[in-house]
Amino acid sequence: MEANFSCESIPNPITALAWMPPNLASQYEAIRFFFAAVLGAWIWDVVMSLPDELKMFKARLVSLPNFVYILARLTTGATILISFLFLSAPTEDCQRLVRINGWVGVFAIPLLDALSASSKRRVLSLEVAHLDLLPPLAGNLCLIQL
Repeated sequence: MEANFSCESIPNPITALAWMPPNLASQYEAIRFFFAAVLGAWIWDVVMSLPDELKMFKARLVSLPNFVYILARLTTGATILISFLFLSAPTEDCQRLVRINGWVGVFAIPLLDALSASSKRRVLSLEVAHLDLLPPLAGNLCLIQL
């Protein structure tokens, strides 16, 4: 499919979306709006959880879970920001942004997995510590089901 465009037929030839087919331009614009919403949600999450995080860091400043948590938050934010900039900002070298985003993602995903595994381990250790509460509770649940 060949498109014949001239500067006179395009309302605003300065914008990049004017040179795209309309259906592709609307899909691209929807993706940009989506990444803007994701970036806004991430910033909102960081701002809202900041008081709790400061309490957590004051209680135990240097620990491996805190270090992993900080790195996971930073790399996740960097991935979202780089993706948003790639889609919305004019860039000189698109390939460089894609490579940087790939490398940040290489670190972000394992850090998030380690953070998830660490929190699951903490929950399981709490459950094991309170096993003496489970038999009476399980007996009561059996009576309720009858």
